[in-house]
Amino acid sequence: MECCIMFLVLFKIITFSKSLEIIQIQNRILPISLGKAYVSSKHIHLIYHIDLNKIQVIILKYQREIDNYKSSKLNFAQTANYQYLRHSNEININTLEEILNENLRIKRGLINLGGKISKALFGTLDSDDELLYKNYFNTIKNNEAKLMKNQKQIATIVNDLKNKFNNKFQEMSVNLKLLQIVPQLREVQQMHLLLFQLKDIKNVLDEIQTAVSFARLHLLHGSILPYSKFLQFIKNNDNITVYHLKDYYQLCHTKVMFRNKILLFLISIPLVQRKYYDLYRFYYLPQNNLTVPYTNPYLLSQNGILIWSTKQCHPIEDDYLCDQDSLIETPKCMKDILKNHLENCPRIETHMSSNLQLLEDGNILSVENKRITETCHEQTKYYFVPPMAILRTKCTISNLNKEIIPTDIVDEEKYIILPKWSTRHEDIKNEEKEEFKKAEIPDIELEELDQWNPHKNNFSLFLYFVIVMFIIISMYFILKYYKGANCLKSYRKATPEGDTFNQNGEELDNPNLIFL
Repeated sequence: MECCIMFLVLFKIITFSKSLEIIQIQNRILPISLGKAYVSSKHIHLIYHIDLNKIQVIILKYQREIDNYKSSKLNFAQTANYQYLRHSNEININTLEEILNENLRIKRGLINLGGKISKALFGTLDSDDELLYKNYFNTIKNNEAKLMKNQKQIATIVNDLKNKFNNKFQEMSVNLKLLQIVPQLREVQQMHLLLFQLKDIKNVLDEIQTAVSFARLHLLHGSILPYSKFLQFIKNNDNITVYHLKDYYQLCHTKVMFRNKILLFLISIPLVQRKYYDLYRFYYLPQNNLTVPYTNPYLLSQNGILIWSTKQCHPIEDDYLCDQDSLIETPKCMKDILKNHLENCPRIETHMSSNLQLLEDGNILSVENKRITETCHEQTKYYFVPPMAILRTKCTISNLNKEIIPTDIVDEEKYIILPKWSTRHEDIKNEEKEEFKKAEIPDIELEELDQWNPHKNNFSLFLYFVIVMFIIISMYFILKYYKGANCLKSYRKATPEGDTFNQNGEELDNPNLIFL
């Protein structure tokens, strides 16, 4: 009975089974929608300047005031509180320097000799070239300092702090004159005022450190550029349209640079156009264990026009501005900032045809890609007017904070100076203008400046190591040879040819055997 049931089941399975057919897939592309992608035809860059040296000078000034008020009337707890705030502010400044700055390696001794040999053999740079470029950069630095003094547009948080501290001291002096009959109350007010000002400085440094942490993640902190000031700047600028204001603020890309206790926050604002594209990411479906290599993963769709990307065009600020990772490449970085740079951005456009169709549900059908390749050229110039300046960059398409592909050509070269934030107009008018110090700085090739990168000198360091090891081994064998020769010579002097030795009570007949 059981055998019959199994036979019937097997018979039914065999009877009603269907043959499998392999169907050729005509469309292997799987489109994934990534949302809307705004078009940015140009960028505006704001540079915010903070000099920590001025804050440190103010801290030392308050320290002298505290030392003057040290007496028997100050208890231990108050003195310790002042010392804590002073040291805490110094630690905050040093912490910023440790986070953003790296020590440079200085070559000495045999490494300089190796550098001379490497320069003669391979044409690399040595310490003399370093001194030459340092002189050029010192000249540039002096010109920048004079420019900052002539323009008189340095208005930072430190200036606001100084003005506020001066007003506080003036109010304090007026109150002290009224309270001369109560000297103890006057000293208490003075101590509390100093304590408040030191705490205020500490809060400012903590806020700056938070802004630096945000900038390391390429995010904009509200203390650097609040949305209210950003909105005012956008509306007062004729070259910027007023739509998509929130998108402008959200798409800001921030970087931070640090040198000699001076902070520079670079805020990149893409100018978003009114129209937008639908951004797609494509994946090829494998068929019969066969995958097709695909180099065009992104596609932008709008009104029957599709744009493909074959190469991600990096933003200029990632390659030609001094960020915290390239401080050790000062010659290359500063030279690229001061000279004009030509950047070629590849652009590929694909127009709608019968083989590429946009469906109503948003999916895209494609069998082959017909492409028209174009190249856009743009010359970018940099204009630095501390504490804020405007830089013009190339055109890109952005999806939130990520750069995708170039789409347009920017021919105009303009710069916009932001309004002065300083309130000391009288001091600015009384300052005298100084002439620039002009220095002829030769052009530096990028291939030559690449030698300053310590990560690219592995071959030179290995060559130095091989030369030093060869010298040590050669000296070792030379000393060993001379030492063996001296021992043999002394041995011959101790046993002249005319002497014979008694071996086992017998006299040797042939005295020359002792030398065998």
